Amino acid sequence: MGFLVHPEGAVSIPDAAYRFCWHEPGAHVILAGTGDPGHLQVNAESLNRPDLPFEDRARLNALFGRVDDVVGN
Repeated sequence: MGFLVHPEGAVSIPDAAYRFCWHEPGAHVILAGTGDPGHLQVNAESLNRPDLPFEDRARLNALFGRVDDVVGN
């Protein structure tokens, strides 16, 4: 997943995950569990960033597009 972290993309893998989920059609709530105020701040910052670049989303969809269940298939 390191390909997601680059100057035009995500700042970290968790940042990429939050942004991917937040900008997924039909997603209205993204749950983030943490007991660390610093982590909560970083997570909130991710949700305020724009969608991942098209190329990154396309690569994620190519890798995981066939998964149709939360436990995989």
